[in-house]
Amino acid sequence: MWSHAVTAARRVRPAVQVLGPSTSSFSLDFLRTFLSAANASNTMPNVLSWHEFSADGADIPSVPRLTRVRGCAVALTCHRTSLS
Repeated sequence: MWSHAVTAARRVRPAVQVLGPSTSSFSLDFLRTFLSAANASNTMPNVLSWHEFSADGADIPSVPRLTRVRGCAVALTCHRTSLS
């Protein structure tokens, strides 16, 4: 679904900025798989996005390293929200 949507959006507007995957929590394993598939289908997001309400964030420092390995040119900004 991701690759179809991004491909269609870029066909209509080649300079469109894509944000994703916008998951409900951070998962380094999921992000690895997602970035690998997006890289293979030429549908890399311009901005990585996920929500983090309960994770301790211990894996987040590895994301910039992961994006360099995958050859991404993505913006990475961390916004943390506390539900306390």
